[in-house]
Amino acid sequence: MNRVFSFIEVRNRAYLFSLTLLIIFIVGTAIHGGFNFGIDFVGGTSVIVKFDKSIDAKRLSELRSFLEPVGLSQNIRTIGGSGEEAREISIDVRGTDWVDRMTARFFEAKKNRKLTPEDLDSILGSFLEPKALTGLKAYFMPPAGDTAAPPLFDINNVTTGDMTGIFQTIFNENIALSVHKVLSKAMLPEGGIKDIDINNIGNAQNLSEALAEVKRKKIEITIAEKIDTVSQARPWTNVDEFLKSTGLELFDGPVLRRILTADTQIQSKRVISILTATPEELSKAFIPSLTERFLQNSKIVVEHRDRDFGGLFLSSKQAADIVPESDREMREMIANYAHAGRFIIASSETVGASVGKDLKWAALWAIFYSLLGLLAYIWFRFELRYAVGAIIATIHDTILTLGLIGFAGIEFNIPIVAAVLTVMGYSVNDTIVVYDRIREKLGKLKAAPDPAIIDLAIQQTLSRTILTAGTTIVTILVFLIFGPAVTRELSFTLTFGIFIGTFSSIFVAAPVLVEWERLSGFRKKR
Repeated sequence: MNRVFSFIEVRNRAYLFSLTLLIIFIVGTAIHGGFNFGIDFVGGTSVIVKFDKSIDAKRLSELRSFLEPVGLSQNIRTIGGSGEEAREISIDVRGTDWVDRMTARFFEAKKNRKLTPEDLDSILGSFLEPKALTGLKAYFMPPAGDTAAPPLFDINNVTTGDMTGIFQTIFNENIALSVHKVLSKAMLPEGGIKDIDINNIGNAQNLSEALAEVKRKKIEITIAEKIDTVSQARPWTNVDEFLKSTGLELFDGPVLRRILTADTQIQSKRVISILTATPEELSKAFIPSLTERFLQNSKIVVEHRDRDFGGLFLSSKQAADIVPESDREMREMIANYAHAGRFIIASSETVGASVGKDLKWAALWAIFYSLLGLLAYIWFRFELRYAVGAIIATIHDTILTLGLIGFAGIEFNIPIVAAVLTVMGYSVNDTIVVYDRIREKLGKLKAAPDPAIIDLAIQQTLSRTILTAGTTIVTILVFLIFGPAVTRELSFTLTFGIFIGTFSSIFVAAPVLVEWERLSGFRKKR
């Protein structure tokens, strides 16, 4: 008869091993200052930046030096190890201290006086990028083009909650703008900066408007050349003569005719007199027509950029070649007036402090309810003592996995919560296999669950347990070693969790049955 190893006899050593790990993890977590909660749980902003080339160690070091002046060098996290993700980094700014400080500064400034949107320049201008400051003021001003409409918020009656929400949005935009500003200066495009950044222009509408502006400047020069520089005399008296004299008949149409007039007494801001308006004002009348003229092919360029080039053209010529050959003017404009930026802000998102707090509690409740559900299932399928053993083993695995996360400084985020829940499920699955064999042996031998029966059951399931855990760990190790950076912390957590889950099925869950009998002083008779 094959010798049966006594797993139950060494259970105290196993308990000591678990206790030692727990103490090490607790001390390590305390040294780190607690868990390294991610933006999901403490709030903050995450900006994803995508580059034209892969991010190797040398380039990552350069990026850190570029972002050092704005205090973001230590906030960089690489995302991918291969493919498109190899060109991306995440710049994470955790916490909401900035939002709290800006909110306090705003309310302090308006404590003893009434504010106007323009006052925000002096109050917050030094903390915000110009575009972000403009966005902030827009919350307290009527919508553009509709001065009769009320603003979104009354600057003198806005609540603290509303102001916090506004600053969270502005914080996100401000970080993205700061990153873009710094990298734009440090990473100049090939051929230098031109009027249009074909990669950072955004959508087709923005591209067509940018091209329209380039064309407008040319039209302004054409109109100015026709006006006498001394007398300001103009060789036209009506719209038809104006278009013919400047060679702009191509743009004639209902839209342009609604804007241009020969009436010198007109007072509407939407109508421009060809007899009194400046060349710049007259050229702006062509913007709607020009924008419409470039829009269709702009859609083609942007679609190819995002679909075929991963959001980044490597050169303006590459973009120009996408334009149909029939539109030679647009091809030449892109080639001559556009540059291909070496990076784009792929996305940016903000998680507020209250949302982060809610998510943190949701994660804790998810773990608690999972334990409760597992207890009910094991109790229903086996007996209470089995359920207690399974729950103790699962709690053991959960606590040690969480301890490892704190000890290693792994960012505690939503994917890590998913990893912990996965470990719990894996642990219970392993435990059920062992318990099934124990119950089977009890049925055959008609005996109480003494140590010999449990040892035999464990040994008979050991090969299956080791093979299952081993093949799973090998698969995860592939992701850990060769996978993208974004999956490494997740893979590391799962690898440890599966190892400790297998350990607990053998040295914790099964011995609990013996401890149950010993503590209760009860042996079930058959």
